[in-house]
Amino acid sequence: MTQLKLIITDFDGVILESEPAKHQAYIECFLAFPEHFEEFMDYHNANLTIGRYQKFEYFYKKILKTNYTKENKEWISKRFNDIIFKRVSASPFIPGALGFLKTYSKQVPIWIVSGTPCQELLRVLDALKIKKYFKKVFGTPPGKSVILADILGITGLEPKETVFIGDMNNDLKAAQENGIPFIARRNMEKFSGPRVYELDDLISIGEILSTSA
Repeated sequence: MTQLKLIITDFDGVILESEPAKHQAYIECFLAFPEHFEEFMDYHNANLTIGRYQKFEYFYKKILKTNYTKENKEWISKRFNDIIFKRVSASPFIPGALGFLKTYSKQVPIWIVSGTPCQELLRVLDALKIKKYFKKVFGTPPGKSVILADILGITGLEPKETVFIGDMNNDLKAAQENGIPFIARRNMEKFSGPRVYELDDLISIGEILSTSA
């Protein structure tokens, strides 16, 4: 831990087992459009790393073939955000996640870089009473690679003085593009590359953090 000065982590799939909840939220939300439901879900499943608001715009313009008005945006956004907040907030923590936060937040600043819009993520952190463990929270847009580059610029840290914990290959790509060591929480994806470490949960993450530092 002598070199590690900042821990950066994704949230869904790393701290909270909430990826299934997010998928179910899309299903529940778009069942309101039964004639177009399957077409949208095909698009969603083929573009899992695209943000929700980009998906909503695509749905109205390309699937419904109608104008994506301010009213449409506000309606679909509120419907989806209300659904996903309830589902994500009820999701279980990844084994070891709370212990990791309680222990390491006292030693090293922990920042979140998530694909979830920042205000929605803060709402979940408040509901779970864990916001105190995170010094800063970043949501997309912009993309994670841009956020990580901005973090290095803001802090003046060398990439080797940080680590990024994620669960998707777009997380790995963002870390590699910035030269940041990467810890993968395993799921269905395959990870590879230099300074890449894998684990099933956060119970033994201390061993990897001491190795990656």
